[in-house]
Amino acid sequence: MKDRVLYIEIAKRLGEAENILDIGCGEGKLCNYLAKHTGRKITGLDISGMGFKKAKKMAHKIKVPSLVECVEGDVGNMICFKDNIFDAVTMAYTLHHVNDEKRALSEIKRILKPGGRLIIADYIIEEEGKGSECHKFNFKTMRKLFPKEALSLLESKLLKSDLALLVAIK
Repeated sequence: MKDRVLYIEIAKRLGEAENILDIGCGEGKLCNYLAKHTGRKITGLDISGMGFKKAKKMAHKIKVPSLVECVEGDVGNMICFKDNIFDAVTMAYTLHHVNDEKRALSEIKRILKPGGRLIIADYIIEEEGKGSECHKFNFKTMRKLFPKEALSLLESKLLKSDLALLVAIK
């Protein structure tokens, strides 16, 4: 699946979200796509700031520099953000890099406003334990990351045989 097709799928699920956080933003491809096509403020978070220069350069090129901001930080400890600040959080091709998913989801729940959405797109495998580093979850185990007391799962679907999309609400 081309990134653009995935980005369209993610954008369709943002609803009325105005203040959006993209976790694992890297070089800002999704941040910039969302800023350009929704006109909304996008904050990118990445554990490494190496791609931020490219992200800002792209934002200027597509004329959305005031809508894109990149912040260096860890999804498991997002002390740089206040509670209940974001309307939506996206994670594209990022969850499999997270060491402590429960801690990360707890932090995401903390920074999401009530009614806020978490949109995750990530690689999956058919069976547990048979994948590479990028294929850490199967569809069932990925959906189990959302116990009722954390975030409520609204949607879970396969976009491709090895790519799942999940949408949860706080």
